[in-house]
Formats: sequence, C-alpha cells, structure tokens
Amino acid sequence: MDEEIKAALECIYKASGLPFAIMSHHGGVVFSCPEVYGSFLDLSNPHVNAENDTLGKSENPLGITLVESGRDLISVTALTDENHFVMTAPAPLSEYGESSLAGALEMIQKERRQEFLLFWRQIPIMGYTQLTSIVRLIVYTIRKEMPEGVNYYQFISSEEEIRKTDDVKENRETAVSYRNVKFDSWNWLKRVCTAIEAGDLAILQEIVKEDGGNQVQLSADSLTQAKNMFVFLMPEVIRAAEEGGLSRETCITLAEDWCQSLEHYRSPLEILKFRTACLLKLCLLVKETGARKDWSYLSRKAAVYVQRHIHEPLSVSKTAEAIGTNRSTLSTCFKKDSGIELGKYMEAVKLNEAERLLRETDLPILEISELLSYSSQSHFTELFKKQYGKTPAVYRREKGK
Repeated sequence: MDEEIKAALECIYKASGLPFAIMSHHGGVVFSCPEVYGSFLDLSNPHVNAENDTLGKSENPLGITLVESGRDLISVTALTDENHFVMTAPAPLSEYGESSLAGALEMIQKERRQEFLLFWRQIPIMGYTQLTSIVRLIVYTIRKEMPEGVNYYQFISSEEEIRKTDDVKENRETAVSYRNVKFDSWNWLKRVCTAIEAGDLAILQEIVKEDGGNQVQLSADSLTQAKNMFVFLMPEVIRAAEEGGLSRETCITLAEDWCQSLEHYRSPLEILKFRTACLLKLCLLVKETGARKDWSYLSRKAAVYVQRHIHEPLSVSKTAEAIGTNRSTLSTCFKKDSGIELGKYMEAVKLNEAERLLRETDLPILEISELLSYSSQSHFTELFKKQYGKTPAVYRREKGK
C-alpha cells in the first residue's frame, strides 16, 4: 500500500472517528487507523479471520457486510482487493442507543480488553447508513470502485444466518459521489476548528453562515446526508475543543449526547440548525473554560498529549520529545503558564481518571493501577490517599457503584 493511500485512509479515520484495520487473507494486520486498534486484535483467535469466510459466503461478495451478535455490532467488513479486506472496530449503534460489546470482545486480546473498552468509549455513536458510507470511502480509496450491495449477518451459536431487512434497499441506494467533493470543505472545517480552539465565538458565528460543511457528498438522500455530515464533522471539532482546554470527558459526553439526538430530527434544515447550535455551544464552553486560553502553544500541546496518553508511562522528557521541544524549555514554559510543574500535572490527571474508574466501574484496584501504568499498586494507593484522603478501597466503598 503506497503512502498516498495511507494518508487518505488516515484522513478518513480523522474525519469519521471510526477505527479500522486492513487485514490480509493470510492473517495479520497490514495497516491500522489508528495504529493502536490493530494492536488490540487477537490474531490467534479464529473469529478475527472469520470475517474473510463471511465475505466469501455473502450474497454480494464485493459488497459490504455488517456482522452482528445479538444487539452487538462486531464489525463492518468488505474486500479491498483479492488479498485484503477492511475490518472496522465495533461502533456504538444509534439504532439501539447502546451496545455491550460482548460479541466483539472475543476478537480482542484478553489482557487488553479493559484498555480496549476505554478506547471504544471514544468512538462516535453511528447508524448503519453512516457506517456503510464510511466503509465505502475506505474501499473506494483502495480499489477505486464502489462496493455494491449490503449483507447482514447474525451470529447465532457460532453459525452465520443472513438477516434480511428493508434496510438493505436503503443502504444499496446510499453511495458516495467523489465528483461532488469540493476541497473548500476541508478549509471550512479547518477554520471552524481554529475558531473553536481559540474560543472565538464572533468569528465562528460568521463561518457557520457559509455552506462549506455540506460539500462532501456522503449520501444521495438529503436527510441521511445531513446526519452523516454531522457525524463526519464531530471528531474534528471535538478534538479542537479539547485542544482549547475543554476536558476529554466533557468532550466525549457532549459528542455522545449530540449524536444520539440526531435521531429526533426529521429534516435536513433541522439538523443544520442543530449542528450550528452544537458548534457555537462548543466554542462558548471553550471560551468560558478559558483554562488554557492564555497558555503558550507548547503548554497547550503538552496538556493535550498528557490527556491522550494517560494510560501510558509519562515523563516530562517523553512529552517534550513528542511535541518537538526539550525538557528544560517545556518545564519552564508549563510552570509559567499553569502554575504547577508538568510532573505534578501528569500525576493529577492520572489520579482524576483513577477516581472516575473507582466510582463508575467494577474494575479491580490492581487493574486500575496497571491500566494507568503505575509502577505498583502500593505506589498508586499511596498517591491516591495523599490526594483524596482515603485509600482506593475505602473511597470505592463510600462513593463507588
């Protein structure tokens, strides 16, 4: 796969927020967006390569196949060429409002399933039509022809059963017209994100009056197009808000609520008004938060890096290298902007996530400690007690689930 195709696939992932991997029929991950998604897959598990068999048995071998187990979407898959196929991560389905991931977790390495659950929480809620539109983009990017037809498979007692629905007709009519793509859309989105990151409400109000956000054709149906464009834009504007200082937890909660609300709108105009309101609200929240508004570029980048790599061992040197500076410059800059040392900030972010996991999940304390890359459970307990005045076990008993 050449670098130009890889770059195009990365753009699709960044725009949609749907992780996917290009798999070989002979086993193994050829390419993954993001890279970490491919690393979650258990390549020794026959379920991972069962997607290949599913494609061969489908009514439309060159089409798209949605594979489910009960109410859980396991993946969306399609041939990209004679030797490879695309396999998406399971997306939360707007049709059901929630998913349990019970079926999909079989394909994930056992020791990384808790980490995968946290990764999965960041995937936008999507509908069947949105999912098939994204996979069409992926397939067309690689093989330069549009997949035809949609197959539905339901796994029952490890055997596949075709589920025929009226949605097949709707999805077959859903296509992407690359002739209608105008590159002004990317400039429009970039300007929107810049305004949101800066919390510049006045500039954003002028930008959203333009029609730049509707120029990428994702569906022939106008209502479906409006919904798809909402999902298409959401990952980028949410990232911009995070860059502007809004917490990741707040960003994810907003995105989930907004995507679920899409199902209540019955016209493209209603969705356009809703989208504009969401963009303006996001910008206003960034403006009101203002926590990083006056921070330097390096400090803001460091804060975002820490938030995004919270489950890894963190250090000032590693963070400085990742954002293109040196330890001394970053330490001085961050302390000046935030008032605290970067190392203390890293500790506070990890402990804040640990506190949330203790309240909202049943994960054992040892697993929480390992998930957040503490050197030992005793070290985690010591730091947590110093911050919250109680050990993790006592804190969970008093305030947990």
